[in-house]
Amino acid sequence: MHSRRGQAAVNHYVASYQSITALPITPTSLVNFGEAVNFPLIFGGMLAVSGAATLVHLLVVSVSRRRRGTGLLEALGFVNSQIVATVAWRATALALVAVVVGVPLGIVIAGGCGTRSPTTSEPCRSTSYSPGS
Repeated sequence: MHSRRGQAAVNHYVASYQSITALPITPTSLVNFGEAVNFPLIFGGMLAVSGAATLVHLLVVSVSRRRRGTGLLEALGFVNSQIVATVAWRATALALVAVVVGVPLGIVIAGGCGTRSPTTSEPCRSTSYSPGS
């Protein structure tokens, strides 16, 4: 909140030193960015792809580090299809844990973002910013 004396002082200095002062302006690119309707969807898609790539990487590293265990399974008589099934179960368990932990955590962190209000078309609760207020 601006006081009248403070605003008067700013106006005085701006008028006195016009060649070296400039009033703040809101960049149009920033204003246009705030109007991007598809941004949450695009950002969410990028996060989902990144999360999936992380899970795939984790699975690949997990399988490659457990070569000795896989060799032991082969020595015990597992055939290739059984080893593939074992790796598939590991992947399923990992994905299940990621979903069970990640989805509720995402909902808590987002604070209900993504749920539409019946009275507005806003997808998230947001705070509005208006320059000069």
